[in-house]
Amino acid sequence: MNLFLPLLGAIPALIGMFIVRRWDRARPEPMKTLVKVALMGALVAIPVVIVQGVATYFGPSAPGYWYSFYTSFIVAALVEESGKLMVIMRHAWKKPEFDERLDGLVYGAYAGLGFALLENIGYLAGAQNLGSLLIIFTLRALFSVPAHAIFTGLMGYYAAKHRFDGKGPGIKGGLLLAVVLHGTFNFGLFVTDYARTQGHDALVLPALLLPIIVVIGGGIWMRKAVKQAVAADAAAGLHD
Repeated sequence: MNLFLPLLGAIPALIGMFIVRRWDRARPEPMKTLVKVALMGALVAIPVVIVQGVATYFGPSAPGYWYSFYTSFIVAALVEESGKLMVIMRHAWKKPEFDERLDGLVYGAYAGLGFALLENIGYLAGAQNLGSLLIIFTLRALFSVPAHAIFTGLMGYYAAKHRFDGKGPGIKGGLLLAVVLHGTFNFGLFVTDYARTQGHDALVLPALLLPIIVVIGGGIWMRKAVKQAVAADAAAGLHD
């Protein structure tokens, strides 16, 4: 298999960045800051993997529903979303250009998409053949990549909303929301395999529906957040 094919995994994330950039076209953020946030969102995957290894070591060792829950919500969701939050706080939060509610969503989505970009390439690099690579590419382009943008985008939005309005869940609440959505998404995937091995076929379909529900529902939620942010920023005189 061509060694350059996994690099195609960057395409869905780059398309996602273009879409998010379009949402912010009235008062676009500096491209330099956006690129830095996306780049650091990708690079934070390195310490995230290390922390995940430690978390896995101290977690349950035997496969089961508790193992699936722990892996989904703690090892994957909490560690990854905390890493992406650190990127937002370190590279965007205190910047003078971070001056409106929509910025939280934009920088959050860019951090998530940067993370998804590198993660996508990693998954594709592990594909055994062209067929499996195409399947992985398609499924992750439709679900995992937008999911990362949704999780961190909503986290950034609620952090910014509290910052400018003094209302809403704020940074901690935004992180909790991202962890719940991310964990639910992953739990549906992880628990499916275990349910199959145990012959619990009645759980397989509901589990498989969880990631779909999270992405569709989260996408609708995010679009609503964009409209609310634009309206609030306009009311504050930040949009024409």
